[in-house]
Amino acid sequence: MSPVIPEHLNAILTPRPDVIFLQTRLPGHYPILLLQQLCQQYPDIPVIAFEHTFSRFRNQSFIAAGAREYLVASDLTADRLKRIIRYSVKPAPQLQAYPSEPLYSTPQNDLLTGLQNRHYFYTRLCDTLNSSQQSIALLNIDLDGFSRFNHLNGSQAGDRIVQILAQRIANIFDCDIARMGADEFSLFYLPEQNRDTETDLKPVCEALLASLSEPYQLNNQEFTLPCSVGISISRQQQDADSIIFQAHQARLQAKQRSECSYNFLPAACRTPKVNIMTLNRT
Repeated sequence: MSPVIPEHLNAILTPRPDVIFLQTRLPGHYPILLLQQLCQQYPDIPVIAFEHTFSRFRNQSFIAAGAREYLVASDLTADRLKRIIRYSVKPAPQLQAYPSEPLYSTPQNDLLTGLQNRHYFYTRLCDTLNSSQQSIALLNIDLDGFSRFNHLNGSQAGDRIVQILAQRIANIFDCDIARMGADEFSLFYLPEQNRDTETDLKPVCEALLASLSEPYQLNNQEFTLPCSVGISISRQQQDADSIIFQAHQARLQAKQRSECSYNFLPAACRTPKVNIMTLNRT
């Protein structure tokens, strides 16, 4: 990769900052290349990408390239910015969001949930793909309507929803689980050999959807937030980036077609298989 970091930038980053904000209004692929090299050269400094208008494609691209968060300036409030910075850098004890609850500060953990963070999860996935001859099932999960919930109820309520969501996922799966950002989670595991992975996963996905769609109790109020799940099943010699991308695309396709659904996108199959689960509530 050719160097794209301007020489004067190293001087700007001395002394080393706690966080880097990267304005992405630059031509072509330059912002992505700059982000990748910043993450390589300063791996311990979180980079937050932001621009003035939302683009789903650019959101995915910047997160995949290593950005800790992707922000849209028009949606930014002082409260949200403080929360993002707080969870992007290791906070001092007096800045803990929930003093009565433990915050996790090891390099491998997400500070809010205690699950793996995105970077450690990626390392674990790469190691597993390199060392195992088995297929790997990767699930990508997020809530439907979480951004609207956050805007209406505030960031602390949103944080609490994320913590409950993380616990529900961990109660079902005993494997590598990570918070990828906001309300997005991923997990992977090795299915049993000589079995139909997709068939075995269907009842698991249905149980997951049922659990995650249960109402959330907050401040004597009840909130229902459906979720979407995308599943990618790896094949031999597949890299981590492609299986993560396929699971992400599978989830987006499930979300577009129906609330509360899961979608398989095997590595060797370009046609998604969407499964819609209807939850009847009394």
